[in-house]
Amino acid sequence: MNYLVFDIETIPDLNYGKQFLNLDGLDEADIGRSMFFHQLQKTGTEFLPLNLHKVIAISVLTDSGGTLEIASLGKKQSSERSLIQLFYDLVDTNENCLVTWNGLLFDLPVLNYRALFNGVDASSYWQNELWHIDLKDVLANHNPKGQGSLDAVAKGLHLPGKITASGDQVWDLYLEDKVEEIRNYCDLDVLNTYLIFIHYQAMIGRITNEGFTILSSKQMDMSLVQAGGFYEIHRGKPFYEELTHFMSSGPCVVLALEKEDAVNEWRRVIGATNPEEANEGTIRKLYAKNVGKNAVHGSDSDENGKKEVSYFFAECELIRN
Repeated sequence: MNYLVFDIETIPDLNYGKQFLNLDGLDEADIGRSMFFHQLQKTGTEFLPLNLHKVIAISVLTDSGGTLEIASLGKKQSSERSLIQLFYDLVDTNENCLVTWNGLLFDLPVLNYRALFNGVDASSYWQNELWHIDLKDVLANHNPKGQGSLDAVAKGLHLPGKITASGDQVWDLYLEDKVEEIRNYCDLDVLNTYLIFIHYQAMIGRITNEGFTILSSKQMDMSLVQAGGFYEIHRGKPFYEELTHFMSSGPCVVLALEKEDAVNEWRRVIGATNPEEANEGTIRKLYAKNVGKNAVHGSDSDENGKKEVSYFFAECELIRN
């Protein structure tokens, strides 16, 4: 399987503003400002419709099973049409699995609109059955309210996150003629996405390789109250405060797993509560720091397992074959 991880950066479609919003004669900064204000008055947010996002940078990381390459397509002065055509040509090169962070709701729709407007040949996308993994979507179990940001999830995994800039600074960087900085920022987003993808693959691979079926999963920022309720049975114990604060300190992934003798089998995979006593190769031996920060939870009985699954998942969210 070849993986194509990508990200785009955009600015307002200034030509649209000139032609259809009576903004001809203004400079770029004022056109953009007027478009944002018009959208704010209309919808309550400055976020423009997807078709009004002009693509100025596309970064890609290709993983062909041994060779990794990361690049920002085209050059600083490349036209939008040439950038988008380069992307769809790359899609056509191999049987790629597309990997994104929020690609379903932003990157791909924007690219499709802009390909349409620019007369780009996008047949490589439309005529092939491409596998697409939108990490933001799958980690939240397709629940928009449970979605975390790329920066927060990356930092939760001790990855770089957004170092030099953030998405809301792209327009200002463009006005300062710092397109190369935008391209570098886009590269970093792609790298963070790929590293999260590696952790995701390791998570689902280890679990499914052990014979478990993932009935449901979701990525969430657990509140201290939620963590306290989940670990209510341990309230008053010496490690309770450290445990609940750790579990609510950043993004986490909750899973509902199924297997014969699942409780005992999962506890075998994750290892002893104290990582110093855990067997080599277990999840806690590999990733845990101490008893209070022991990386992963496991139910201690079938009865508690049912209660804990229902704490995070409704019955209709559990998908069984």
